[in-house]
Amino acid sequence: MLRNGGTFVEIGSAFPGQTVAFDPATLINGGKRIIGSPMYKPLVLGRVLDLLARTQEVRPYHRLISHRFDLADINQAFDQPEWQKQAETPVVRTVLVP
Repeated sequence: MLRNGGTFVEIGSAFPGQTVAFDPATLINGGKRIIGSPMYKPLVLGRVLDLLARTQEVRPYHRLISHRFDLADINQAFDQPEWQKQAETPVVRTVLVP
């Protein structure tokens, strides 16, 4: 979903020892960049959520969600993902449903 000339910022979801395969020619030929950021300011989260809301008709963000949890099951939701278990799990991105 990154257009030519765009920048992808990976925010805090990298795990030591994990690798990602991609075609490096897409970075060179398309002028794309990948940068990492271990922290972000709280106001950034609001901007990201606004972007997602404004572009949901154009981009298939819903396809990124692997699991949905009721708000009452928040502890279960936090116990499932890879970052918590330090191992591969089927939970990639979750959504809490109020």
